[in-house]
Amino acid sequence: MMDCEDYIVIPGLVNAHFHSYSPLAKGLMKDMALENWADTSVQGIVQQAFFTYVDEKMTENDLWILSQKSYIDMVRGGITFVSESDPLASPATQKKIIESIGIRGMVDAYEDLQEGDAVSTGKVRLGSHLLEEEDITE
Repeated sequence: MMDCEDYIVIPGLVNAHFHSYSPLAKGLMKDMALENWADTSVQGIVQQAFFTYVDEKMTENDLWILSQKSYIDMVRGGITFVSESDPLASPATQKKIIESIGIRGMVDAYEDLQEGDAVSTGKVRLGSHLLEEEDITE
């Protein structure tokens, strides 16, 4: 038993939509509507260069380090469950990265989702992508 009399105790928080590369992009999308991202403006060109770097140039080791840092920062903020919406590594590798931190989570496997993945055991599961607002019709 732990004496918590001098502490505020809250349940673990959930980050329901996260991209492990988000810390690198901090401020990059500021004051720009989603539909204008990566357009021909100076900011859009910088954004496109960032997305190209993340998608094509980062090594798997870079992805491990960046993802682990992102998840550790979440734990420091009280988050104990993350839904990784855009795994840079393969969904199975991203699952291992989250597991290495010891939190619970769901990794979006998109078309890589195999039968039984969403109901697999363990703290981190593979699942399908939640709908985005642009996916919802009247």
